[in-house]
Amino acid sequence: MFGVDKMTVALEVGGSYGVITETLARMVGTVYAVEADSEQIEFTRVRLEQANISNVHLIHSASLCLSLPEDSFDLIVVSSGLEWIAKWSQHQDPVSAQRAFLNRVRQLLKDTGVLVIRCKNLPRYKRSDKQPHSPPSSGTAPQSGSDDSIPQTHGAPFTHLSTRRKCQRLLEESGFRSTCFYWVDPGYEQSFSLVPLKRSPLSRHFRNQVADSLRFSGIWWKLWCKLFLGRLGLVDLFAREVLVFAGKHTGTSEPPGARLRERIREQLPANARLIQPSVSLSTYTFGRKNIMLFSDLNRTGRSFIVKTSTAGEGSSAIVEADARHLELVWSRLQCQKEAKFSVPQRFGSFQIGSVLYSVESCAPGMELGRLLSMQPSHRQFTLLKEILPRCVEIAAQLALMFRGERSVSSVRSGETSVWDVLEIVACTQPEFRHLVQIARAANWNVCEDGDDWVQHGDLTVDNIMVDPTNKQQLTLIDWSDMVRGVPRLYDVFTLLVSVFVKERGKETDEQSWSSSFLDTFFGRGPAAKMTRYLLVDACSQLSLRESCVWPSLLSFLVLRIHHYFLRVHPLFQANSSFFHPMTLIHARLLHLALRNSENFLLRP
Repeated sequence: MFGVDKMTVALEVGGSYGVITETLARMVGTVYAVEADSEQIEFTRVRLEQANISNVHLIHSASLCLSLPEDSFDLIVVSSGLEWIAKWSQHQDPVSAQRAFLNRVRQLLKDTGVLVIRCKNLPRYKRSDKQPHSPPSSGTAPQSGSDDSIPQTHGAPFTHLSTRRKCQRLLEESGFRSTCFYWVDPGYEQSFSLVPLKRSPLSRHFRNQVADSLRFSGIWWKLWCKLFLGRLGLVDLFAREVLVFAGKHTGTSEPPGARLRERIREQLPANARLIQPSVSLSTYTFGRKNIMLFSDLNRTGRSFIVKTSTAGEGSSAIVEADARHLELVWSRLQCQKEAKFSVPQRFGSFQIGSVLYSVESCAPGMELGRLLSMQPSHRQFTLLKEILPRCVEIAAQLALMFRGERSVSSVRSGETSVWDVLEIVACTQPEFRHLVQIARAANWNVCEDGDDWVQHGDLTVDNIMVDPTNKQQLTLIDWSDMVRGVPRLYDVFTLLVSVFVKERGKETDEQSWSSSFLDTFFGRGPAAKMTRYLLVDACSQLSLRESCVWPSLLSFLVLRIHHYFLRVHPLFQANSSFFHPMTLIHARLLHLALRNSENFLLRP
């Protein structure tokens, strides 16, 4: 969010076991990591050696003893929060210790630098002589077993700031003139979203959360309460952890993130620029890119998306492929007389350091999955009857439009074949040990359609945007998985599984997925009848014999196993504990399909 590059010098206070340290090292030029625990210092050293990272300087010191040159750092990250700083002060009260620490950090920060620090946001000020039950995950001071040469005060009071307003006041008293507060949801240790503490972004975030809770957990009333409180501006009642971005912002310096915002502004047409921009950031488990939503607090209705690469291996290639495919589809749609769908408009891309940024317009409407979840149960099936035939038409048009397009990578171009992946999955799970033999004996070939058919690659209900006022107006998003060499029904099966299998069960619950899968493709109920109708319609539009649907389903399941398997870092692919959860779920679905082949709804 700040446009760091290889010229950036970063300081991390409380490096702990090096998780943030390693990420910073891949994005900036030099990292200085301060940690008080000698065991954690050694662990981080070994970790960095194994990752072949050499731009980190490990410093064994307490956070209150930062003997470093002033005006030296572009970025300072305090991993453990101010409440733990006060715990280790010997001669000062907690607030004075926190103020002294922030004063020292301000001295170390350059005029254009940024401080990133976590802050607790609780309803009242607490002070206790009791020790906390567990040390912070990112240590800033000695733990038991540390070197005795570093001062410790086990009897010092443990404290935390009561509200973000007190935190802001403390930062201002310490010389930080520019501060931005973000709610960390669901929490600092597993943050998936950074939401500005403003009414409009908070309302949008809660509306999405309500829809997601209706889809998966069913616990929605608490989120409705938060949505109501957010609209009233009472964010302190639920935003218990916030992340603060602070800068000196002197008369000659720019506010935090100004450089990045200017680069983004250069990519935008004049009618898309924001008057009062607000930025929200989201990511997800096994995420290969981050999503930044820029919206206008000035109520102009303007907004746009910035997709950024992460520090993970291959992330830049994913963002670059997404942008390239989006541009390809956009240009091809301009030549179509009757396009059945639209895509976001791509504005441009740029790179700062190792991070790639891709800027595009926001798709209108709401994700199909969220739209379904907001409907009463008796309306959901009616809505599906209205929208799904249109989605199948779109999948068919897309397949015919790009057939033979060689600029899209083939599924066969990877180093690990689909059969190799199936062998690995079968070997790591005893229940699947005979899966490969059964699959090979089923007399079908993966990718039997040849290498010509191009598909969206991930045509799920999360990547189809529906305009609630005109449900025939659909927009497809997220083109990073666009692929060639898969069956022509690949997108249709992806859509049907996401609608009738995923949406009817828990997000990663194998048992509910299995039950819904059997009902959809091997049952006789309403879902199976609609599935059969849509598959027959797709076959007609794509000139495919109905007898080919069964082998296409098997090919689809094997390719989805391959797709999710490759989302995990190569170092962990041989260990089932690190599999993407969808890898094993699709392996189970393949196993069920082969065992119930006689009951398939379009069995040849």
